[in-house]
Amino acid sequence: LVDSLFFSCVSALLVNLSTFLLIGRTSPLTYNAVGHFKLIAILSGGYLLFGQEISAANLFGVFVTMIGLFSYTRVKLREQQAAQPVQVTLPTTQMDLK
Repeated sequence: LVDSLFFSCVSALLVNLSTFLLIGRTSPLTYNAVGHFKLIAILSGGYLLFGQEISAANLFGVFVTMIGLFSYTRVKLREQQAAQPVQVTLPTTQMDLK
């Protein structure tokens, strides 16, 4: 009983720490997207590992969620690329001018 309680406490601490770090480094919206991905992983794992049935509504939800996650990732990557400063290299020798 004590081992289970200790493991539960440590697990909760690690979940809270990972949540804090993820939100601190990204945004609450990214944390929410990661949560949706986790749900897809749980549903997929239940189907693949335990033979749990997936309803048409669950399958549709997974499909829509995946489209949303890919779209969000694409937008975030474009924003990051646009925010990067353009590096201009000026010629330093006569050979660089040719």
